[in-house]
Amino acid sequence: MEKFIGSIDHNLSPELVAELKARDKETKKRQWANFEEKLEAPNKKEIVEAFKELHSIYDEGLIKWMANLYDPDICVCNELYGKTECEHHPLCGTAGFHYTHSARDNVGYLPVVEAMNSIYDFVESCGLTDYDHVNEWFGKEHGDKMMNFVENLQDPDGFFYHPQWGKNIGIGRRCRDYDRALILLGRYGRKTKYPTMRDAAESGGELLIPDNMKTLEAFKEYLATLDIDHRSYHVGSVLSEQVSTLKTRGPEYCQALLDFLDSHQREDNGIWNEKCDYYGSNGLMKIAGAYTKLGKPVPNPEKAIKAAVAAIMSPENPDTIVTVWNPWVSVKRLLINFEEYYSPELAKKMRDELYKIAPDAIRMTKEKTLKFKHPDGSFSYLQGLATWTMQGAPCGVPRTAEGDMDAAVLGTNSMVWVISDALGVEEKDGVPLYGEYESAVFKNIMDNRKPVRKV
Repeated sequence: MEKFIGSIDHNLSPELVAELKARDKETKKRQWANFEEKLEAPNKKEIVEAFKELHSIYDEGLIKWMANLYDPDICVCNELYGKTECEHHPLCGTAGFHYTHSARDNVGYLPVVEAMNSIYDFVESCGLTDYDHVNEWFGKEHGDKMMNFVENLQDPDGFFYHPQWGKNIGIGRRCRDYDRALILLGRYGRKTKYPTMRDAAESGGELLIPDNMKTLEAFKEYLATLDIDHRSYHVGSVLSEQVSTLKTRGPEYCQALLDFLDSHQREDNGIWNEKCDYYGSNGLMKIAGAYTKLGKPVPNPEKAIKAAVAAIMSPENPDTIVTVWNPWVSVKRLLINFEEYYSPELAKKMRDELYKIAPDAIRMTKEKTLKFKHPDGSFSYLQGLATWTMQGAPCGVPRTAEGDMDAAVLGTNSMVWVISDALGVEEKDGVPLYGEYESAVFKNIMDNRKPVRKV
């Protein structure tokens, strides 16, 4: 099959484009009307107008950029080693999505599980399709080849390793790939090639237990090495990614983690950082996520949510797009936490306070997010540059002015949904970013992509 370098555009007919866009326009009117009806804020009209302004910065360029991350016929021999002849690696002949365009086009990179999982989450919640039909939307051939890619990443130790990274990765990266791979395979009802840690826990096996969880004492010693007081975002991220793995070890391990987190939360501001700045809010988001996964209340709730709101309204220049998204996630997670572990009254009280500042907060979020947008419609993790590592693992050519998959999801679809959730409007009553036209564009490009020929 012919191979090529670069991106392609769709070849939909002008008549079909006009028809789809007309239908989408009418659908959007109904969706916005329903959103306003569900919003319980006294200033709902002003909030809706601000939210429409945020929606306006997302265009079809993002869809084209994302669809062009797809490699329909991977050849590890070419993509990792630049060889012209295929040597039939187990991953050859599979398919997947790259993290950046530079990774797609240059030797040394392969598609990654995290990007693929993000794509599935994106298309089923941004208006291209829905959860019940996402597998059908991708199509059997694409789906089979992508799941073959995921399956063949698994090692006999139960975890999933990418050939371009090998096993020389941190525990956070390993656990992220493990979780995402199982989610993807679960979508198709696929079984893993080898037993997983979950299987080992059910059978009482020890083979797959990470070293830092071999014993309770080992786990406590591991926690004691973490500088959460000064690196709350990094430590919170690493710990949050380990929660699902930790649960297989038993409740005493989860309690040890809770005790560690409780003992380091600051009484003066409710977070794990001296200042209520972006970094402190980022740490709060990760750690609040750990509490949510563990099913426990976040201590000092009102101070914690005030710290998150302060970050949303901060005039500080954001260095990464997650510093724009994370505070909203913190607010959402904390409100859910209040509802479940404190009282509905506390959750309502704090949401009413959020309504007062929501129009200004949404407009500030829009202006901050635009700092990360590229001319092709994509978004990058850094201002002007894509991130080139994920938890230390290379995922793109360093210092390239391009979008990346993390920002393409967190700064767009995830951004609007987390704000909608924080405002008390469920996803089923929200307004998706896209519609039938963009759905057709994505699928048309994906179906017409040819195997990648690396530079």
